[in-house]
Amino acid sequence: MKTSFLEAFTAPLKEPRGIGKLLFGGFLMILSSILMLNWGEFFKLGKDYEYIFSILFLIGLFIQFIPLGYCVKSAHECIQDEFLIMPEWSNIGEYLARGIISAIILFIYAIPFFILAFLGGILIVTLGVNPLLIYLLLFFVSCLEVMIVSTVLMFYFKDMKFTDAFRLVAIFKVFCRNVKTIFLIFLHLFCLALFSFVLTLASAITIIGILLIPSISLLSTIASFYIIAKEGRDILWNENMWGVNEEKEE
Repeated sequence: MKTSFLEAFTAPLKEPRGIGKLLFGGFLMILSSILMLNWGEFFKLGKDYEYIFSILFLIGLFIQFIPLGYCVKSAHECIQDEFLIMPEWSNIGEYLARGIISAIILFIYAIPFFILAFLGGILIVTLGVNPLLIYLLLFFVSCLEVMIVSTVLMFYFKDMKFTDAFRLVAIFKVFCRNVKTIFLIFLHLFCLALFSFVLTLASAITIIGILLIPSISLLSTIASFYIIAKEGRDILWNENMWGVNEEKEE
């Protein structure tokens, strides 16, 4: 591992206008939450206004995908050039489309966990299985899934092609051959999540800190993708899955 979670967390702050870009992304996340609130119910407005707030809800929902697409674009720049590049916020349409596609990929890979959680709930209710065993199983599965999804994102970040995220044979081979490194990536992602959680709790003490929580969340996502992209570049290169060598592998 060349990249520690602390290095990844501070890297966006060192980018040109990095803090301003994080604040703008946080603003978008706050705006999205505001638009998705049911203000009609809050102000006791009648049904005549329902369609307006339905439109606002949809706008807010789509805005949520923009920061995710921005993070993916940043990871793409990172895996191409070996260091973090936070793009400008000028290509909102591109980030929206990329965010929707990325969310679909993440959702598809999360389906097995949802199924296991559902089956675990049935076992607890109908057969009286010890919930602790189910929780431990789900925890193990979630850790394994993070490792697998990290490998998937390496492929996806490289060229940002939807189909690359489902090259299952190649992904499985890379995962098995580099499981130790991918496990280290998982540990750093876990430490990064804990660090971000503690920082979020500390920020929630003041009103200004609460307003900064979305920006901290965005920073954490960019840092997570930075770790995956930077380590993934070396893994894919060593596996001959870069450029002309990739064609030979396939």
